[in-house]
Amino acid sequence: RPYPFFWLAPAKKIVVTAHDGYIDLWTIPNTIFWFLLRFFNKYVNAVIGVSEFASREIIYTYHIHPKKVFTVYNGTDSVYRRVPEDEARRVARKYDMEAEKYFIYVGRIQPHKNVKRLVEAYISLRDTTNIKEKLLIIGKSSYGAKEVWDLAQNSQYSKDILFIKYVSLEDLPAFYSLATALVFISLNEGFGLPIVEAMACGTPVITSNSTSLPEVAGGAALLVDPYKVEEIKEAMTMVTTDDNLRKKMVEKGLKRAKIFTWEKYAEENLLLYRRILDLN
Repeated sequence: RPYPFFWLAPAKKIVVTAHDGYIDLWTIPNTIFWFLLRFFNKYVNAVIGVSEFASREIIYTYHIHPKKVFTVYNGTDSVYRRVPEDEARRVARKYDMEAEKYFIYVGRIQPHKNVKRLVEAYISLRDTTNIKEKLLIIGKSSYGAKEVWDLAQNSQYSKDILFIKYVSLEDLPAFYSLATALVFISLNEGFGLPIVEAMACGTPVITSNSTSLPEVAGGAALLVDPYKVEEIKEAMTMVTTDDNLRKKMVEKGLKRAKIFTWEKYAEENLLLYRRILDLN
Protein backbone atom coordinates (compact mmCIF):
# COMPACT_ATOMS: atom_id res chain seq x y z
CA ARG A 1 0.00 0.00 0.00
CA PRO A 2 1.27 3.50 -0.74
CA TYR A 3 2.08 6.03 1.93
CA PRO A 4 -1.42 7.36 2.86
CA PHE A 5 -0.58 10.99 2.04
CA PHE A 6 1.94 10.37 -0.71
CA TRP A 7 1.50 13.85 -2.19
CA LEU A 8 3.11 15.23 0.97
CA ALA A 9 6.18 13.00 0.63
CA PRO A 10 9.49 14.87 0.11
CA ALA A 11 9.95 13.50 -3.41
CA LYS A 12 10.35 15.07 -6.84
CA LYS A 13 8.34 12.30 -8.46
CA ILE A 14 5.97 9.65 -7.11
CA VAL A 15 5.75 6.12 -8.55
CA VAL A 16 3.24 3.64 -7.15
CA THR A 17 3.19 -0.13 -7.79
CA ALA A 18 -0.35 -1.49 -7.82
CA HIS A 19 -0.35 -5.25 -8.37
CA ASP A 20 -3.85 -5.14 -9.82
CA GLY A 21 -7.14 -3.27 -9.65
CA TYR A 22 -9.15 -6.11 -8.19
CA ILE A 23 -10.76 -5.63 -4.78
CA ASP A 24 -12.45 -8.77 -3.47
CA LEU A 25 -13.20 -7.45 0.00
CA TRP A 26 -13.74 -3.83 1.02
CA THR A 27 -11.61 -3.80 4.14
CA ILE A 28 -10.51 -0.45 5.59
CA PRO A 29 -6.97 -0.69 4.03
CA ASN A 30 -8.44 -1.72 0.65
CA THR A 31 -10.94 1.11 0.75
CA ILE A 32 -8.25 3.68 1.62
CA PHE A 33 -5.99 2.37 -1.16
CA TRP A 34 -8.82 2.58 -3.72
CA PHE A 35 -9.89 6.05 -2.57
CA LEU A 36 -6.39 7.51 -2.73
CA LEU A 37 -5.55 6.16 -6.17
CA ARG A 38 -9.00 6.94 -7.55
CA PHE A 39 -9.24 10.55 -6.40
CA PHE A 40 -5.65 11.67 -5.80
CA ASN A 41 -3.80 10.03 -8.68
CA LYS A 42 -3.05 13.48 -10.12
CA TYR A 43 -0.20 13.58 -7.59
CA VAL A 44 1.26 10.32 -8.95
CA ASN A 45 3.67 10.47 -11.87
CA ALA A 46 3.53 6.80 -12.74
CA VAL A 47 1.76 3.61 -11.70
CA ILE A 48 3.35 0.22 -12.30
CA GLY A 49 1.24 -2.83 -13.07
CA VAL A 50 2.84 -6.27 -12.87
CA SER A 51 1.22 -7.57 -16.09
CA GLU A 52 -0.54 -6.07 -19.10
CA PHE A 53 -3.82 -7.31 -17.65
CA ALA A 54 -3.06 -5.68 -14.30
CA SER A 55 -2.24 -2.41 -16.03
CA ARG A 56 -5.56 -2.42 -17.92
CA GLU A 57 -7.41 -3.21 -14.70
CA ILE A 58 -5.60 -0.36 -12.89
CA ILE A 59 -6.59 2.11 -15.61
CA TYR A 60 -10.23 0.98 -15.41
CA THR A 61 -10.54 0.76 -11.62
CA TYR A 62 -8.70 3.92 -10.63
CA HIS A 63 -9.43 6.07 -13.72
CA ILE A 64 -5.74 6.74 -14.26
CA HIS A 65 -4.62 8.12 -17.61
CA PRO A 66 -3.13 5.27 -19.68
CA LYS A 67 0.04 7.29 -20.36
CA LYS A 68 0.84 7.17 -16.63
CA VAL A 69 0.54 3.38 -16.35
CA PHE A 70 3.48 1.08 -17.13
CA THR A 71 3.91 -2.68 -17.07
CA VAL A 72 6.89 -4.33 -15.36
CA TYR A 73 6.62 -8.08 -14.87
CA ASN A 74 7.33 -9.56 -11.45
CA GLY A 75 10.40 -11.69 -10.98
CA THR A 76 10.78 -14.98 -9.18
CA ASP A 77 13.39 -15.86 -6.57
CA SER A 78 16.42 -17.89 -7.66
CA VAL A 79 15.64 -20.37 -4.87
CA TYR A 80 13.02 -21.90 -7.16
CA ARG A 81 14.74 -24.75 -8.93
CA ARG A 82 14.29 -28.47 -9.40
CA VAL A 83 15.13 -30.27 -6.13
CA PRO A 84 16.38 -33.90 -6.33
CA GLU A 85 13.73 -36.33 -5.10
CA ASP A 86 15.64 -37.65 -2.07
CA GLU A 87 16.38 -34.13 -0.85
CA ALA A 88 12.83 -33.00 -1.54
CA ARG A 89 11.32 -35.89 0.44
CA ARG A 90 13.61 -35.14 3.34
CA VAL A 91 12.32 -31.57 3.35
CA ALA A 92 8.70 -32.71 3.07
CA ARG A 93 9.09 -34.99 6.09
CA LYS A 94 9.88 -31.91 8.20
CA TYR A 95 6.23 -31.00 7.65
CA ASP A 96 4.97 -34.57 8.27
CA MET A 97 4.29 -34.91 4.55
CA GLU A 98 4.76 -38.46 3.27
CA ALA A 99 2.57 -38.49 0.13
CA GLU A 100 4.22 -40.09 -2.90
CA LYS A 101 2.19 -38.21 -5.52
CA TYR A 102 0.01 -35.15 -5.22
CA PHE A 103 -1.44 -32.12 -6.90
CA ILE A 104 -0.42 -28.89 -5.23
CA TYR A 105 -2.02 -25.50 -4.67
CA VAL A 106 -0.06 -22.61 -3.14
CA GLY A 107 -1.76 -19.43 -1.95
CA ARG A 108 -4.29 -18.09 0.49
CA ILE A 109 -7.59 -19.90 0.89
CA GLN A 110 -10.15 -17.24 0.00
CA PRO A 111 -13.03 -17.08 -2.50
CA HIS A 112 -11.34 -15.50 -5.52
CA LYS A 113 -8.57 -18.11 -5.33
CA ASN A 114 -11.24 -20.67 -6.30
CA VAL A 115 -9.92 -23.40 -4.00
CA LYS A 116 -13.43 -24.78 -3.45
CA ARG A 117 -13.77 -25.70 -7.13
CA LEU A 118 -10.29 -27.25 -7.01
CA VAL A 119 -11.43 -29.52 -4.18
CA GLU A 120 -14.64 -30.32 -6.08
CA ALA A 121 -12.61 -31.22 -9.18
CA TYR A 122 -10.31 -33.41 -7.11
CA ILE A 123 -13.26 -35.27 -5.55
CA SER A 124 -14.75 -35.81 -9.01
CA LEU A 125 -11.37 -37.02 -10.30
CA ARG A 126 -11.14 -39.61 -7.55
CA ASP A 127 -14.77 -40.67 -8.08
CA THR A 128 -14.28 -41.37 -11.79
CA THR A 129 -10.66 -42.51 -12.22
CA ASN A 130 -8.07 -44.74 -10.59
CA ILE A 131 -5.65 -41.87 -10.07
CA LYS A 132 -4.13 -42.02 -6.58
CA GLU A 133 -2.65 -38.54 -6.32
CA LYS A 134 -3.46 -36.67 -3.15
CA LEU A 135 -4.26 -32.96 -3.05
CA LEU A 136 -1.94 -30.70 -1.06
CA ILE A 137 -3.12 -27.18 -0.24
CA ILE A 138 -0.40 -24.89 1.11
CA GLY A 139 -1.49 -21.52 2.43
CA LYS A 140 -3.10 -19.62 5.26
CA SER A 141 -6.84 -19.60 5.73
CA SER A 142 -8.76 -16.41 5.11
CA TYR A 143 -12.45 -15.52 4.82
CA GLY A 144 -14.33 -18.29 3.01
CA ALA A 145 -11.84 -20.96 4.08
CA LYS A 146 -14.34 -22.81 6.27
CA GLU A 147 -16.38 -23.75 3.21
CA VAL A 148 -13.30 -25.31 1.61
CA TRP A 149 -12.32 -27.07 4.83
CA ASP A 150 -15.84 -28.49 5.37
CA LEU A 151 -16.03 -29.76 1.78
CA ALA A 152 -12.69 -31.53 2.17
CA GLN A 153 -13.43 -33.00 5.59
CA ASN A 154 -16.89 -34.26 4.62
CA SER A 155 -15.69 -36.05 1.49
CA GLN A 156 -14.72 -39.72 1.41
CA TYR A 157 -11.22 -38.61 0.40
CA SER A 158 -10.67 -36.39 3.43
CA LYS A 159 -7.49 -38.26 4.35
CA ASP A 160 -6.07 -37.48 0.91
CA ILE A 161 -6.81 -33.75 0.96
CA LEU A 162 -3.95 -32.28 2.95
CA PHE A 163 -3.48 -28.79 4.36
CA ILE A 164 -0.24 -27.09 5.40
CA LYS A 165 -0.61 -23.51 6.61
CA TYR A 166 2.96 -22.40 6.10
CA VAL A 167 6.07 -23.58 4.27
CA SER A 168 9.26 -21.50 4.38
CA LEU A 169 10.63 -19.96 1.19
CA GLU A 170 13.67 -22.22 1.16
CA ASP A 171 11.52 -25.37 1.55
CA LEU A 172 8.78 -24.56 -0.94
CA PRO A 173 10.77 -25.65 -4.04
CA ALA A 174 10.90 -29.18 -2.60
CA PHE A 175 7.11 -29.35 -2.49
CA TYR A 176 6.78 -28.04 -6.04
CA SER A 177 9.40 -30.53 -7.25
CA LEU A 178 7.55 -33.53 -5.84
CA ALA A 179 4.15 -32.48 -7.21
CA THR A 180 2.48 -34.03 -10.23
CA ALA A 181 1.19 -30.55 -11.13
CA LEU A 182 0.36 -27.18 -9.67
CA VAL A 183 -3.35 -26.41 -10.02
CA PHE A 184 -3.78 -22.66 -9.72
CA ILE A 185 -7.24 -21.76 -10.99
CA SER A 186 -7.77 -18.34 -9.46
CA LEU A 187 -10.65 -16.18 -10.68
CA ASN A 188 -8.55 -13.02 -10.69
CA GLU A 189 -4.81 -12.44 -10.50
CA GLY A 190 -2.62 -9.47 -11.31
CA PHE A 191 0.29 -11.85 -11.94
CA GLY A 192 0.12 -15.26 -10.24
CA LEU A 193 3.62 -15.92 -8.89
CA PRO A 194 2.99 -19.60 -7.98
CA ILE A 195 2.71 -20.60 -11.65
CA VAL A 196 6.17 -19.20 -12.42
CA GLU A 197 7.61 -20.68 -9.21
CA ALA A 198 6.27 -24.12 -10.16
CA MET A 199 7.55 -23.89 -13.72
CA ALA A 200 11.02 -22.97 -12.45
CA CYS A 201 10.94 -26.19 -10.40
CA GLY A 202 10.05 -28.31 -13.44
CA THR A 203 6.44 -28.79 -12.34
CA PRO A 204 3.58 -28.83 -14.89
CA VAL A 205 0.99 -26.11 -14.37
CA ILE A 206 -2.78 -26.06 -14.76
CA THR A 207 -4.17 -22.54 -14.55
CA SER A 208 -7.10 -20.32 -15.47
CA ASN A 209 -7.77 -19.10 -19.00
CA SER A 210 -8.63 -15.62 -17.72
CA THR A 211 -7.18 -12.41 -16.25
CA SER A 212 -3.36 -12.29 -16.19
CA LEU A 213 -2.74 -16.03 -15.99
CA PRO A 214 -2.61 -16.94 -19.72
CA GLU A 215 -0.35 -13.92 -20.27
CA VAL A 216 2.11 -15.05 -17.60
CA ALA A 217 1.90 -18.74 -18.52
CA GLY A 218 2.79 -17.89 -22.12
CA GLY A 219 1.62 -21.17 -23.65
CA ALA A 220 3.52 -23.31 -21.14
CA ALA A 221 0.50 -24.36 -19.04
CA LEU A 222 -2.81 -26.14 -19.51
CA LEU A 223 -5.54 -23.49 -19.44
CA VAL A 224 -9.02 -24.19 -18.10
CA ASP A 225 -12.23 -22.30 -17.47
CA PRO A 226 -11.97 -21.73 -13.69
CA TYR A 227 -15.76 -21.90 -13.32
CA LYS A 228 -16.06 -25.38 -14.87
CA VAL A 229 -15.22 -28.17 -12.45
CA GLU A 230 -15.36 -30.82 -15.17
CA GLU A 231 -12.79 -28.94 -17.28
CA ILE A 232 -10.46 -28.64 -14.29
CA LYS A 233 -10.81 -32.36 -13.61
CA GLU A 234 -10.07 -33.26 -17.25
CA ALA A 235 -6.86 -31.22 -17.19
CA MET A 236 -5.79 -32.98 -13.98
CA THR A 237 -6.48 -36.31 -15.68
CA MET A 238 -4.46 -35.38 -18.76
CA VAL A 239 -1.39 -34.28 -16.83
CA THR A 240 -1.30 -37.58 -14.90
CA THR A 241 -1.93 -39.94 -17.82
CA ASP A 242 -0.08 -38.40 -20.78
CA ASP A 243 3.68 -38.68 -20.29
CA ASN A 244 4.49 -36.86 -23.53
CA LEU A 245 2.30 -33.95 -22.51
CA ARG A 246 3.99 -33.77 -19.11
CA LYS A 247 7.44 -33.76 -20.71
CA LYS A 248 6.50 -30.91 -23.06
CA MET A 249 4.93 -28.92 -20.23
CA VAL A 250 8.06 -29.28 -18.10
CA GLU A 251 10.33 -28.15 -20.96
CA LYS A 252 8.14 -25.18 -21.87
CA GLY A 253 7.70 -24.22 -18.23
CA LEU A 254 11.42 -24.18 -17.47
CA LYS A 255 12.02 -22.00 -20.52
CA ARG A 256 9.16 -19.65 -19.66
CA ALA A 257 10.21 -19.21 -16.03
CA LYS A 258 13.62 -17.86 -17.10
CA ILE A 259 11.91 -14.72 -18.42
CA PHE A 260 10.85 -13.60 -14.94
CA THR A 261 13.80 -12.55 -12.78
CA TRP A 262 14.09 -9.92 -10.06
CA GLU A 263 17.22 -8.62 -11.79
CA LYS A 264 15.19 -7.86 -14.91
CA TYR A 265 12.43 -6.38 -12.75
CA ALA A 266 14.92 -4.07 -11.02
CA GLU A 267 16.50 -3.00 -14.33
CA GLU A 268 13.14 -2.11 -15.87
CA ASN A 269 12.07 -0.21 -12.76
CA LEU A 270 15.33 1.74 -12.82
CA LEU A 271 14.83 2.65 -16.48
CA LEU A 272 11.30 3.80 -15.70
CA TYR A 273 12.44 5.92 -12.74
CA ARG A 274 15.09 7.60 -14.91
CA ARG A 275 12.50 8.25 -17.60
CA ILE A 276 10.10 9.81 -15.09
CA LEU A 277 12.86 12.00 -13.60
CA ASP A 278 13.79 13.25 -17.06
CA LEU A 279 10.25 14.44 -17.72
CA ASN A 280 9.54 18.08 -17.07
